[in-house]
Amino acid sequence: MIYAVTGAHGFIGHYVCRYLTENGSTVLAPNSTEWRLGHPLPAACDQADVIIHLACSVLKAGSDRDAMADLDYTGTACLLEQHRQLRQQGKRGRFIFISSQSAGPGAVNDYGRSKWAIEGLVTGKDEIIVRPGLVYSGTGGSVFGVLEKLARQPVIPTPNAPPNIQPIDVEELAEALARIARHTTPDHKYNLGRTEPLTFTQTVRAIAARSARRAPVCIPVPEQIIRLAGKGVDMLLHPTPSILERIDGLLALRAMETGPSLEHLGMTLRDFTGMMA
Repeated sequence: MIYAVTGAHGFIGHYVCRYLTENGSTVLAPNSTEWRLGHPLPAACDQADVIIHLACSVLKAGSDRDAMADLDYTGTACLLEQHRQLRQQGKRGRFIFISSQSAGPGAVNDYGRSKWAIEGLVTGKDEIIVRPGLVYSGTGGSVFGVLEKLARQPVIPTPNAPPNIQPIDVEELAEALARIARHTTPDHKYNLGRTEPLTFTQTVRAIAARSARRAPVCIPVPEQIIRLAGKGVDMLLHPTPSILERIDGLLALRAMETGPSLEHLGMTLRDFTGMMA
């Protein structure tokens, strides 16, 4: 099977490409000199059986996140138009869009709102939406990397939020995408992550235990205080992506029902808390 992967050089994309290649597939991963979001994929990708669309601009945006969210929307629309034209010619199978647990009509951060808007475009036959929970690996990366840094601190403020964090190992996510690509009767949407959501405190303590470190003292504080702290870091350090953007995403997460999706794919995820201990 031949895959074309956008965002192949990002945290998730790297593992997805490696998994697919190691399992006998051909992977086409156009770099930034060959393709940019907002343009059709290069002609070499016409031979792909499956598109896995991971590329995302808003996550890397600095100050102009509205423009980057618009680019993500119009860029995905462009890829879908190209995909549908190729399907009519019998050249393409599936289009798999990687969304987010934070996507939804009530999303409070730019990333979640952008993903939700794009989901509305993914409506055709064999066009599939995948919503992963907290994607983690043995080497950090993305939001999990931020949580790892927090877990090294002796004391951290924690939101008093209901259980809403549903981890999935990045290699398990890669395997799930391959299974979706090959499935004879795929669902339109998959929710992927731990079936029993964790609280923020449980997650941070599990991450600390992974490196045999003492768990940090977690002090519950109002969400407004955590947001103010994140905003202060953004003003001082100007990180990309914004710390407040990621905090808002975590605070607003809503637990997903992941059991049916995992059962449909014949998968049982590793125990995040057990493997971290």
